[in-house]
Formats: sequence, C-alpha cells, structure tokens
Amino acid sequence: ITAYESTVEPVPQRVTVVAGDELNRLQALEVQGPNFISTYLPGTSDPNLKDYDLAFRAWQVSVSRQHSNEQVVEILGGHLGNKCIADLDMEWVTVTDQYGTDYAVRGRATEVMAFPFSTVLKRIENREYDFMYGVYHTIKQTLASGNYKVRDAE
Repeated sequence: ITAYESTVEPVPQRVTVVAGDELNRLQALEVQGPNFISTYLPGTSDPNLKDYDLAFRAWQVSVSRQHSNEQVVEILGGHLGNKCIADLDMEWVTVTDQYGTDYAVRGRATEVMAFPFSTVLKRIENREYDFMYGVYHTIKQTLASGNYKVRDAE
C-alpha cells in the first residue's frame, strides 16, 4: 500500500459528533453490504475489505449495474466508516468548512479523520479501484504509529 502525505493550509472546521436518528441511519448502511457483495461477487461468504474492493471493480465494469453511483457511495462508504469505528476506536462526525458539510470518521481521542463517502465518490469519478483495503490500513497504521495529535477534551 502506498500512501501519500501532504500538508495543506489549515481551514477552519466545525466538527460535530453524529448522534440519534442520523447515527442510526449511518450504522444501518452496514446491512446493505452483503447484498452488494453477493450481486457483484457471488459465492463470497464473510467478505473482507479486499472482497469489497473486488466487488466494487466488478460493479465498475458491469454492463448491467444493479446499483446507482449514489447507492454504491452509501453502501461502501458506510461499510468503510463503520469498520473503522468498530476496529479503530473512531466515531461518525460531520465536518463543516468553507467547502460544505460531509460525514467523516474521527478518532475518539485523536485528530485522525477520514471521509469514507467522499473516498468512494472520488474513486467512482476517477474510475479508480482497489482502495478500501488500502484506506483502512493507512488509517490503522497512522493510529499505530502515534504520528497524530491527541484531540483536546471537548
């Protein structure tokens, strides 16, 4: 996995922890993943992130797609975000800045943040694939390295 790091000028952000019905909706996206996998990668049981990458690629090249771009963004972004939360002590947040508002996952005690829905959308727009496994493990490695800021108490 090759990861690139870049430094950008800081942009003021408002980060809000997602709760209530909105959180329930994001968590519920997880149940759509197995159907996506069985549609584009039949015969797969107990899928992992590499299987999601393969199913995404099969969806990209499919001549008769059964899921729209928007559905794929929700299904795969939801799966990636919920996996980070389950495995890496993260939480769903909304981030609002000068560019708009987007969902992200953020370390509960760190300034490590990723944007799972935007990650999927970018791959659709750029016709890229093989990213779910890499994004997850890049976040995991960042958290394991200690190369991050500890978040101030809120």
